[in-house]
Amino acid sequence: MKHVITISRQFGSGGRIIGYYIAEKLKIPFYDNKLISLAAQENNVSPEVYAAYDEKASKLFGNMVYANPSMGYFSPYIGEMAINDKLFKTQSDIILEKAKEPCVIVGRCSDFVLKKQPNVVNVFLYADLQSRKKRVEEKYDQKFKNTEKQILRIDKQRAHYYSTYTEQEWGNPINYDICINTSKLGIEKVGDFIIEYVNVLESK
Repeated sequence: MKHVITISRQFGSGGRIIGYYIAEKLKIPFYDNKLISLAAQENNVSPEVYAAYDEKASKLFGNMVYANPSMGYFSPYIGEMAINDKLFKTQSDIILEKAKEPCVIVGRCSDFVLKKQPNVVNVFLYADLQSRKKRVEEKYDQKFKNTEKQILRIDKQRAHYYSTYTEQEWGNPINYDICINTSKLGIEKVGDFIIEYVNVLESK
């Protein structure tokens, strides 16, 4: 295995579990939420703080009034850089470093961050809304009052994050090597399909 596999995904399409399945089967590192902890350690910031900003784009002039700790507010800036931007930059640096070896990376615009790197396979996973609702409700035990609304909200957030930092369209097939509808296949079959795709590339 020589390739790095990046996975972009609609919320509820099973992207994280499929990525983990691939990494386990190939015995290579898997990076998802772990990138938050690594970035927090790098910048000496609480992981909980970064988790609140993960995969969320900064807003121009947003929340600049939250600068006075005595008022009980938290400043969304580290130095002169918004937390969102600092997190994106740090995670991008970490992704570039980890991608020196085969691994699976979920989200964080990793396909764009690694666009100049050889041996990268970029995957986009999507699914029909009913399949996604079922998976989300099972995973979160019906945590959300309106699952469909939550799915669409998170998709919109991810699309905005991606377009903000890449100036490209999230989910546009031209940005990926493979786009797979996970509604049609189970988790393992999708994972095996991606592995087989990589094996074919490496056999050339």
